[in-house]
Amino acid sequence: IARDVGEDARNGRVYVPADWLAEEGLTPEGLKANPEFSPALGRVVQRLLTEAEALYERADAGISMLPRSCRVAIRAARLIYAEIGRKLEARGCDSVSRRAVVSKRRKIMLAAQALGELVRWDRPRNDDPVLPECDYLLRALRPRCQCREANLKPVGDSMVAVAESMV
Repeated sequence: IARDVGEDARNGRVYVPADWLAEEGLTPEGLKANPEFSPALGRVVQRLLTEAEALYERADAGISMLPRSCRVAIRAARLIYAEIGRKLEARGCDSVSRRAVVSKRRKIMLAAQALGELVRWDRPRNDDPVLPECDYLLRALRPRCQCREANLKPVGDSMVAVAESMV
């Protein structure tokens, strides 16, 4: 979302939370009508990046609990999207004037770093509650996984408890 604010606005779309825009004196309609970078919009993009980084860190423990067959791809995506955020920050959070990109070489380096997921077991436990936005994903896994319990833990239980209920 953060990298595509300008492109989305030029295409008549705004995915940035309207209340965050309002706090900076901006509106979705104004952004669509005049997609130009401003310090206020930069602060909104910075807020998106800060929130994204917190979610990336939160997800780190969970990635190590995924089936080995998908860990590397998920970790690579996490690393690449975080790198896009760092590129945006280096440019003053201007995602309107031009799109932030990660070079092919850097993507390959990050993908190689993600290969460490194949052997990693030492992630710290994350006992944070499952986010309501993620609960449906865990419930969708139930038919595909053999679970020790009849149902997945409800929203509010820790991510670790949910993952540990799966064999």
